[in-house]
Amino acid sequence: MILIESIFMMYIKNLFLIIFLVTLSNCISKNQFSYFADEPIYKNPDGEFEGFVIDYLYDNLVVYSYTLPIEEKKLHNKAIFSALSDENHGKIYEWQTNKYFGRVKVLISIYEGKNICRSWMEEIGLIRGRNKLGISKACFNPKRGGWEYVDYLYHLKT
Repeated sequence: MILIESIFMMYIKNLFLIIFLVTLSNCISKNQFSYFADEPIYKNPDGEFEGFVIDYLYDNLVVYSYTLPIEEKKLHNKAIFSALSDENHGKIYEWQTNKYFGRVKVLISIYEGKNICRSWMEEIGLIRGRNKLGISKACFNPKRGGWEYVDYLYHLKT
């Protein structure tokens, strides 16, 4: 009887530890230029166990497994800034680590009012696994002296 109680207590302690770590992983600051890099590469679709604790834990495990680490986000943001600063279109800026990769390619530059805006295609993914593609847009703000990430209706994304 004592053996069963000790196994049960160890199971409960491990369950609380996993819940604590999953909750702690959701508290990371998202101070990045690209919102694309902040989102996970793969999102788990809703399943038949939606609303149960096991589904919540599995969803958070998938998000944790497919979210870029901070260093890779920095590499992706550097590639974006390098692509935005280059006046040529079509040049691909790439980065790669042992597990992740990313590519950025400027597609078009247009004037919207007094500001120049550039749209680019970006790809991030696992080297041996999933990847995702997206198109983003930024406009150069001469008052601020830098690029501002905007949506396609020219609303600042802050």
